[in-house]
Amino acid sequence: MVRSCWWRPVIPIWEGAPWRGEGINYTDEDHSYALIQGGCILTSEDPLAGIDSLASQINGSGMRSVEDVVVDDTLFETVEMDEFVISPIIINDNLLDIMVRPGADGEVSVTARPSTDFFTIRNEVVTSDATNIEITASGRDITVRGQIAEESEQVNLTHTVREPAAFARALLIESLVGHGIDVTSSATGGNPGT
Repeated sequence: MVRSCWWRPVIPIWEGAPWRGEGINYTDEDHSYALIQGGCILTSEDPLAGIDSLASQINGSGMRSVEDVVVDDTLFETVEMDEFVISPIIINDNLLDIMVRPGADGEVSVTARPSTDFFTIRNEVVTSDATNIEITASGRDITVRGQIAEESEQVNLTHTVREPAAFARALLIESLVGHGIDVTSSATGGNPGT
């Protein structure tokens, strides 16, 4: 299933097709261009649906504890570009969606999707008459700063995940724990396979 795309795909549907009736959800403003466009529209799908399904299957197999999780990302070389990372393991397009919303009494909420302890997010956004938000990072520490108009809708931005295998590992460990499986290793550690 395509989560989102920049173009409008033409998908032939014929009687008996295995995906008939499922549909494709996408937006005209792909989140991979959020920083360039000044925002994006997020689809409603859960970016962790595949990982949660895997954790549920592991739980269903009777496994109740694991020492560690290793994500093997050696299928091909990971390539880091200025704005994105191409890698063998991709969760949410190797992006962290960051949602900024003005609230009551000048409060501003900053949330991330997928929600994870892998990153630490510092909120330095205040309400103002205009919206101007920037994201900076040092390793896994992300700072969201600037202003958001008091009457503004939610602003959706992104941060590029520079460690896709460690990110995927953290998300799987967090999902395993959420499904009742004890994991000895910390989710915020590095990927032992790299």
